[in-house]
Amino acid sequence: MAGDAALQRRTGVWWDLNTCPVPDGFDPRRVRGCIESAVHKQMGHRSKVVIYAMGNLEYISSDLLEEIAYSGIVLVHAPCGGNDFRKLLGEWSQLNPSSPAYTVMLISCNYTMVDPYLFRPTRFTAFCVYPKDSRPVTLDQQPVAQKVFVGEFVWETLLNDNITCEMMTVNECGGESKFIETSQSH
Repeated sequence: MAGDAALQRRTGVWWDLNTCPVPDGFDPRRVRGCIESAVHKQMGHRSKVVIYAMGNLEYISSDLLEEIAYSGIVLVHAPCGGNDFRKLLGEWSQLNPSSPAYTVMLISCNYTMVDPYLFRPTRFTAFCVYPKDSRPVTLDQQPVAQKVFVGEFVWETLLNDNITCEMMTVNECGGESKFIETSQSH
């Protein structure tokens, strides 16, 4: 029965590859396991975790993207940053109705993405992760941020504190590598 409860809990993670790249010397195949480990530690229970690595993928090494996708992380070509993220979060929210069993994690320092007003209507439990020395000013300027984001982490620390995590492959994640391209509307 405990496994059934874990299957009903969901966590959506949006990782902005352009503002939070894989740190030099860190194995990109370990990122998924580190994120999942951090989510589980913070929440105190296991949940189904879906990770979307998004950004303008044209400027990222194809070898790096392959390693990320091989670990079961969904690649999303989103060259419009915050606008694309707003659309993706809206779609995910429609597929996963507001529930305390659902969690979202945003890994970015892009202030248009780290906007508490985007997350407030969802009523999901939300976490924000950002690179060291790049805490988004939106976390300080808007009092609603403390109500929306229940936790903050530094990207490099999140990875290093969970380095003992398992390296994961697509087969272990129960799927195949995926790539999504957002449509650009002007």
